[in-house]
Amino acid sequence: MRSLFTIWLCLPCFLLHGQVTAPGNLDILITEFMADPTPKVGLPDKEFVELKNRSDHQLDLTDCILTDGVTQAKLPKFIFDTGRYLIICSIKDTAEFKVFGDVLGLTNFPSLNNDGDLVSLRTKNQEIIYEVNFKDSWYRSQSKKEGGYTLEMINTGSPCTGNENWIASQHFSGGTPGYENSVSAFHQDTQGPKLLDVYPLNENEIRLTFDEALMKPVASEFALVPSRLIRSADQSLPDDHTILLTLNESLEKGVKYWINIRKVADCLNNSSSIQTGAFALTEEPVFRDLVWSEVLFNPYPGGADFIEIYNRSSKFISLNGLLVKNNAQDNLWYPINTERVILPGEYLALCAAPDNLLMNYPKRDSTKIIEEKIPLIDDAGGSLQLAFNQNNSLQLLDSFTFVKEWHHPFLHDVEGVSLEKINLDENSGNRSNWQSAAASAGFATPGLANSQHVDTARNYLNKPYSLSSQIISPNGDSYRDYLTISFDLKKSGYKSRIEIFDLSGQKLKAVAYQLLSAQDFLVWNGEDDLGSLLPIGNYILYIELIHPEGDHLVFKERITVDH
Repeated sequence: MRSLFTIWLCLPCFLLHGQVTAPGNLDILITEFMADPTPKVGLPDKEFVELKNRSDHQLDLTDCILTDGVTQAKLPKFIFDTGRYLIICSIKDTAEFKVFGDVLGLTNFPSLNNDGDLVSLRTKNQEIIYEVNFKDSWYRSQSKKEGGYTLEMINTGSPCTGNENWIASQHFSGGTPGYENSVSAFHQDTQGPKLLDVYPLNENEIRLTFDEALMKPVASEFALVPSRLIRSADQSLPDDHTILLTLNESLEKGVKYWINIRKVADCLNNSSSIQTGAFALTEEPVFRDLVWSEVLFNPYPGGADFIEIYNRSSKFISLNGLLVKNNAQDNLWYPINTERVILPGEYLALCAAPDNLLMNYPKRDSTKIIEEKIPLIDDAGGSLQLAFNQNNSLQLLDSFTFVKEWHHPFLHDVEGVSLEKINLDENSGNRSNWQSAAASAGFATPGLANSQHVDTARNYLNKPYSLSSQIISPNGDSYRDYLTISFDLKKSGYKSRIEIFDLSGQKLKAVAYQLLSAQDFLVWNGEDDLGSLLPIGNYILYIELIHPEGDHLVFKERITVDH
């Protein structure tokens, strides 16, 4: 009886120890790490990596490897309990971290680069358990990335995502080693990966980029239209967010292709629905194929400038080979170091800190915002140039010089407000072709069509011009703040006389006396000749067009000013 009782008592112990296994993929997460501990905020002035056992059983860490891709450190024997946190640091720093929880000290703990590095936990057979390839932009804070703060995973239920799932610690001490993260918000990821980009590396290789880490792909799940036989689909390591398709049949220049993806799964095996993406072999741009479309040069405090380009051509153009310069700043060309393709009719925003734009601007497309070092732009304005490196010779694509006075005159504070191009087919250097982004759009639209965009497809009803509206409401709310008169003349060389009259016939504003091109436009912001805003009421817009060949056209339009 006594021996049976002893066996019964020990049975739970046997079952518990029987569940100890070596860790596999995603059994353990890297949930926090300190890459730049100086200057010290509150935590020890030492680097560390925090692990969490997300599995439902104990794990034996013996001979697992922590590496930055260069230095490899073997972990000693340690049984890692389910749901627990573990701090990994240099063996000489172990005592300083024991106050926070379980600690393992390593003799050759990898040193992490401050501005970005690989943090990888692997099995003794070099199989990836979990890894993070971070950049200092993940801090989302200029001050915190200078040191003393950890990077923390936000949602442990979504381990397949990258930079969107990380942020600087919000804890007053600079981090939370051994404890739940200060930014913790658990939501189980149930969504499949989203296709971000399709890029043909050459005639026989296509790179697909997704927003999450992926399971091993299957070639039969991908198809091309027009048809091209796909030989293989492989993860393009070390970036597990990408897939490399290798073709048996080469792509042809000048042909637009579609990739159809029937099924692809993230690292949690969440499958996506059918996705498609257009692409073509890239072509070199010429003058005004790519044009400036938006610029933010006076960001919110702690924010970042951005510049945006628009592809007004029918070409698929690689950003690789593009250069940008601000003549008003340092006169240096900044190369765009990405192979991203800008499609016909597409907007792409370039910014050194994309996460900052995601936080500050609700009307944006995160897939069209690219992290790139761009020239500094003064709050007072700049002089931007866009060029393409064509056989070691620079081909200018577009340029314009702007000042803060280009913003709407009734905006008292333009901090955080971008300038948007009104007509993408017109000259970038024309002040009348730019306007402050609409308040209703959040004052900037990175990656999206401009809030102040005027559609160039016009219906003139037998008149050689059109009005943006019969009503102007110049009150600074970015809705009908100005009147645009868009001309579509049969020939250039018309001399224009554009004036505003009250109903008694008194001239109040000389809008323009100038020569017009065949496709041209003018903008009136509701002011009279003295710079005062016209009172609410009805007015007459007088348009007179005179051509040297004898044509003489006169039009009158009733317009309403309504604040």
